[in-house]
Amino acid sequence: MPRRRAADVEVLDAPVEADDTVTRVLDAATELFGRHGVGRTSIDDVARRARVGRNTVFRRVGTKDELVRAVLSRELERLLDDLNDAVGAARDPLERMAAVFAITVRTIRAHPMLGDSVLARLEDLNAYGMREVPDLMARSAEYVEVLLAADRAAGQLGDDVDITVAAEVMVRLVHSVILAPALVRPLETEAELRAFATAIFAPLLRV
Repeated sequence: MPRRRAADVEVLDAPVEADDTVTRVLDAATELFGRHGVGRTSIDDVARRARVGRNTVFRRVGTKDELVRAVLSRELERLLDDLNDAVGAARDPLERMAAVFAITVRTIRAHPMLGDSVLARLEDLNAYGMREVPDLMARSAEYVEVLLAADRAAGQLGDDVDITVAAEVMVRLVHSVILAPALVRPLETEAELRAFATAIFAPLLRV
């Protein structure tokens, strides 16, 4: 079976074209946003940390809103690269969904801008450059739906599977597990996350 590539869905604006200067700015912003929050980090703070002038930040990346979006776009590109590898290596739709779920949860938890306090960080992001968080979630669901549609076209899913519902469940499930990491069962390791997703998606995908 040929390796499947991740869905081609634009989740956020295309990342800023990066050279050494832009990379230093984005690295500095990621570190400071994670340490102090977006609201408490200024362009001047980022410029000092990156060892560039504030005008360089404005010229090469843009306003603070644009800087936040550039940081998140870069992180989403990295996540999609990881998902691309997992999607391509998975043997069937259920394994693909389990991989997408586990990798996404693990990535968000580990990210300095989100992992330690997701609710507070989302409120922070919502005020600075991420006012379209609901749209981001909708595009994430579209990404999963495209994957499932490809599986259906390849004959791996039946016509009776509601791929739109399954895609929305994926996004809501990631959101839920991030906000409430452990209820009855621990969901800490990659194996635990994949097993949990497999149990949820097996009936939805009718496999």
